[in-house]
Amino acid sequence: FWRERLVPGMRVLDIGCGAGLYADRMAGRGASVLGVDPDPRYIELARARSRHGARFEQMRVGEPGGLDAIASGSMDMIFMSDALLFYFHPPARAARPDIDELLRGVHRILRPEGTFVSMEPHPVFWLAPWLGDVSHPFTVVTEYAHRQFGVTPTIAESVQAITSRGFAVTGLTEVTAGEVRAGDRATHFASEFPLWVVIEARRA
Repeated sequence: FWRERLVPGMRVLDIGCGAGLYADRMAGRGASVLGVDPDPRYIELARARSRHGARFEQMRVGEPGGLDAIASGSMDMIFMSDALLFYFHPPARAARPDIDELLRGVHRILRPEGTFVSMEPHPVFWLAPWLGDVSHPFTVVTEYAHRQFGVTPTIAESVQAITSRGFAVTGLTEVTAGEVRAGDRATHFASEFPLWVVIEARRA
């Protein structure tokens, strides 16, 4: 995925960077990466673990003015992973982040021809049971539109949230395992049933 999209010198913003895993890997491919997260503990951990020169700053993501310190039109790519789901299913109801505020910031910071990339757990298969033989997996899906255990938005909900706030979707990838290890149930299952979905969008 990154080989096709990242070139040395690209300016990338990783929103909700957590411990900095993806930010560091993108920096390792030559990108100039800024990772931001509202949790100071994650920022401290990301700085300690960084090996490729990614920068990390604490910012109030999803709050009014939380991304104001980042210049308008300054990023070639804005990346989010395991972050957008919290705008649909927050861990604490009292702390529901503002998706309008978030996507306004993304729209402002992204350069006109830049790309917004959101990678989230697949809403169908991420929590589906791993059944069958290791090398011949199958699963059973019992709910989708009316889920009792909502963790991620549906693909339609994610796309509608993005397109209704000034973006046009340019790509959608259901990510499967790139390497399948013999005897490993996880990689065999993930090669057949995508556990992640990536939405790519540009300013409309």
